[in-house]
Amino acid sequence: MKQSAGAFLERAGEAQARQILLARAADQCRSGETIFSELADETGLAVEEIMLAMGSQGKQEALEMFLASCRTVTEARGTPEFLRLGKEAVTLVRKTSVNMESL
Repeated sequence: MKQSAGAFLERAGEAQARQILLARAADQCRSGETIFSELADETGLAVEEIMLAMGSQGKQEALEMFLASCRTVTEARGTPEFLRLGKEAVTLVRKTSVNMESL
């Protein structure tokens, strides 16, 4: 791998820490304790990473949490278009999933 043992262990530790943060964030979203954007700020992870972690464990739950985040952003910023686009994205994801399952 052309790296020192220390560098290897540092990277392995960072990867493990990231997985622990993702699992914790997904659990908090699932339980309704917080929303994606708050977790992203708290953990330093991208919202998309957290959503993917949740999506691998419960797609519908992840979509509902995404919509909840969209509602929160819409309320905070007064941008109803943001929520409309979020709903449109969820509809497209659900349609795509149904089409993929029928193949």
